[in-house]
Amino acid sequence: MSSRPPRVTVAIPAYNCEAFIEATVSAVQDQTYDDLTIVISVDKSNDDSRTACRRIASMDERVTVVTQQGSLGWIGNMNAVLDLVATELFILLPHDDLLESTYVERLVASLDERQEVVNAYCDIRLVGAATPGLFSLEISGDTPYERVLSFLSGRPNGIPLRGVTRSSVLDAGVRLRPNAFNGFYAGTVYVMELLGQGACHRVAEPLYRKLVRADSVSESDWNRLPRDRQLLAWAEHGAACARAISSMKLKPDEHHSLTVALLARLRRLLLPGGNLHRGHDAATFDDTHLVAALVIRLLGHDPLDESSVRSSDLDPGVRRTMAGVRYAEGIEYRTSGSLAAAADALEAAARLDSSNPETWLQLGATDFELDRIDAGLKATRLAGELAPDDARVAHMLSVLLERTGDRVAAVAAAERALELDPGRPRTVEHLARLVEEGPPVDQQPKRSGG
Repeated sequence: MSSRPPRVTVAIPAYNCEAFIEATVSAVQDQTYDDLTIVISVDKSNDDSRTACRRIASMDERVTVVTQQGSLGWIGNMNAVLDLVATELFILLPHDDLLESTYVERLVASLDERQEVVNAYCDIRLVGAATPGLFSLEISGDTPYERVLSFLSGRPNGIPLRGVTRSSVLDAGVRLRPNAFNGFYAGTVYVMELLGQGACHRVAEPLYRKLVRADSVSESDWNRLPRDRQLLAWAEHGAACARAISSMKLKPDEHHSLTVALLARLRRLLLPGGNLHRGHDAATFDDTHLVAALVIRLLGHDPLDESSVRSSDLDPGVRRTMAGVRYAEGIEYRTSGSLAAAADALEAAARLDSSNPETWLQLGATDFELDRIDAGLKATRLAGELAPDDARVAHMLSVLLERTGDRVAAVAAAERALELDPGRPRTVEHLARLVEEGPPVDQQPKRSGG
């Protein structure tokens, strides 16, 4: 027998699993890839899970069982079993899921073919769900920013959590993050942290069967939270995602873009058709605003404390995250027609991060709609200093200058917008009207004497 340690650890967090753990472990034992070890961490249970797991270990030397004396909960137990991994690769396998026989072989081969990839995952077949079917996920991008943006812009979920992963990510501190709502969507945060370490590659085959049980955490706990508790859970989840973003080495504009994508994701999940809609009335715009505000507070800041905003010495990454939240909040308000609230949110975003031209541009446009022309000019000119080649900024400046009566300057700004973006329909129409109307009387060129 070789003295070389196995290459893969199958890490199984177990709890109240006496009735089904044998089937889960048997599916691992039947893998076509056998260079593996199995570690089971048994949390304090209400049945005889410990005896069932020890019986399995007594018949297979590849199986090690660790029993927890206290109750760790599912997040704590998952992290406990991850701490036991001492091999190059690992698989985090929930205690009631099943692997097809070629799962490990196919996913390890995928990692061997792609050294830059930190995780290989496959499609998942749902078993016992109200709507059985396949669950799949595509993530693209070469950088952490591109990968997380792809993840947030699609339908984020924890599929890669159930893949084969390089243990180097554990050395980098990747773990499941506990929260006050029994690990509410902690898998999504885990995947975001994975994507910060490297790419995740999809093997487009249904090699994994996920059992959906009525007593699972998502079905028995998360989806039965009262409406107000679900809003708080989504807010805490949003703050955890925001912290994951802040932990990555991103440029300010990338950080801002991911934060906006995160808020857009929360909005999709909160509104009709999203997760909160299950078992509750449709979430309202005020609900999404409340969640955005709670995200900021959970990041350690009260958005209503304006003096704190100005004097804050928060970490730059956290400040940018908070600015992105306020920006997204402002855009939501503009969309709903709540212009004064939109201006307040955008001003707060600008105070938190004055380097983002998009914030100043949207604030200038909002001030224009509120007929606050001087404030709009100031904000738009600041946007122009930060983004001198943005045709939208030049167009907005022209619109504001026209309102002041300075049609000559308005024409010049519109012409500049068309230099930057020839044929821009709104600017073409705007400039044509300006030229047709001509300058005011006091700006007409003087006639020379006869």
